[in-house]
Amino acid sequence: MTRPARPPAGILGRTIRGLVRALAPRTAFPVSNEEAFAEACRTPPGELREGKALLAITLSLDEITPSLSACVRQARGGDDRCASHPVRVAHGGEGFCAVACCHHEGAALRPGELIRWVPVRHDRTNALLLGREEAGWIGLATARLRPAPRPGGGLEVVAELGRPPPPDPPRSPAEPRRGPPSPGR
Repeated sequence: MTRPARPPAGILGRTIRGLVRALAPRTAFPVSNEEAFAEACRTPPGELREGKALLAITLSLDEITPSLSACVRQARGGDDRCASHPVRVAHGGEGFCAVACCHHEGAALRPGELIRWVPVRHDRTNALLLGREEAGWIGLATARLRPAPRPGGGLEVVAELGRPPPPDPPRSPAEPRRGPPSPGR
């Protein structure tokens, strides 16, 4: 009866065990939203500009500072069709906090969800409140995302979030009035 080979003790054994761990197959995709967000933060940041989609994760109540809460309330304004959410945008290092507006039907975004965040305008007041120039961007949440459960990883779209309804076109004074006549006629 032969005994199974035992890895040597000491420095040689640690080296062999380290090589075995290094060469062992790894999960090829992030398994949680937080891991996917952390991976996106490790990639070199590109240019932050209007219209360029970035990955963001929605924040929980205990992660929201009073300054961020004020920015969220201010971003919504009087628009009842828009829900504003505090998010952390993956942009180098640990990312930055910002506001995501979401025009959608259905369930609101929950803390910890990955979204596609598209910056649409910069608000200098938000940047001053949050202490970072990039934190002044207000963006649209255009899709819910999740880590793709397949080799090679990546992200997949769970749901596209609605776009804001188009504004009513301006009427010219010469254009005939539509609708019922006014009571004075």
